[in-house]
Amino acid sequence: MTLRMRGDISLFRADIESKLQEGLPLINQDVLNSKEGSFAFIKFVDDGATLRLFENTILTINTERVEERMNKSSFMRIGLLFANINGRRGDYDIETPTTVASVKGTEGFIQVEADGTTYIITLKGTFEIENTISGRRAEVPAGYTGQSTPDGEIDVYPT
Repeated sequence: MTLRMRGDISLFRADIESKLQEGLPLINQDVLNSKEGSFAFIKFVDDGATLRLFENTILTINTERVEERMNKSSFMRIGLLFANINGRRGDYDIETPTTVASVKGTEGFIQVEADGTTYIITLKGTFEIENTISGRRAEVPAGYTGQSTPDGEIDVYPT
């Protein structure tokens, strides 16, 4: 993974906190915590998938090599990110405290509130979402927003 950034972002690697430096390669289990006014652009080198991490966001990068593919399963505790996952190799999920969003050649925003409520705004392609509390599932196609709540509900509506 490669990285570009602006502002103050903390990197937690092996339980050691440091200030993130632009261009630093990210590795499995790195945790990024973007502060007020900060921004990070992450590009996965295996398939060109990108994540844009906005201010006040906490994201853990998880990757696993399976044969010739790199599976990715990032965990977003809180905040806002933009995902552009096209031409992917391997599976890609973005997990939140209440939701797993499976990416299928997709472009869109994921926002997580302090209580775990998760919003998926799909611009291109489809997100498949599952509420981890109730097990309910839904597809969120382009032009729609999915909402997954701590009480197990899922709602999909036009953006």
